[in-house]
Amino acid sequence: MTMVFTAKNLAQLEPLQAGDKVKFKAVSENGKLLVTDIQAAK
Repeated sequence: MTMVFTAKNLAQLEPLQAGDKVKFKAVSENGKLLVTDIQAAK
């Protein structure tokens, strides 16, 4: 399954690489899912 999320702060994505496992928090605003916090999973 694929889900589309928009990052609220693009700078949070810089340390991540494609394929990284992540933990994140998202909120729904105006029908869009916004990632408010994201970090690599340990």
